[in-house]
Amino acid sequence: MWNQFRTKCTWHPQHQNEINSIFEKKAARQIKDTMCAARNVGKMPDWLRKDVSDKLLEKWNTAEWKAKSEQAKANRAFSKGGSLHTGGSITFAAHKLRLEKERGRDMSHDEVFEELRKKK
Repeated sequence: MWNQFRTKCTWHPQHQNEINSIFEKKAARQIKDTMCAARNVGKMPDWLRKDVSDKLLEKWNTAEWKAKSEQAKANRAFSKGGSLHTGGSITFAAHKLRLEKERGRDMSHDEVFEELRKKK
């Protein structure tokens, strides 16, 4: 895939590492999505060798794989209880400073931690 991509696109050499990284991320996502669809439909992509597809189907049909898959599905669907991080991308230290200014007193590590894990 990479060689085919390189025949159709050009870029400056200083961008090589960034382009490699982007390509690998996008290709990995595409392959993951393709394999997920193949697993759900039960039909392997044409570009996958028969021996590889047979091994994958064998693995996907094991009780262990099915149990892991069901557990992951249940985990993704679970939405109540537990703690929720509500701090966003702001650092813990920045939250601590903001809360101290807001409340007019020093905040302990535990107080800030609890504040960041409240459901809003």
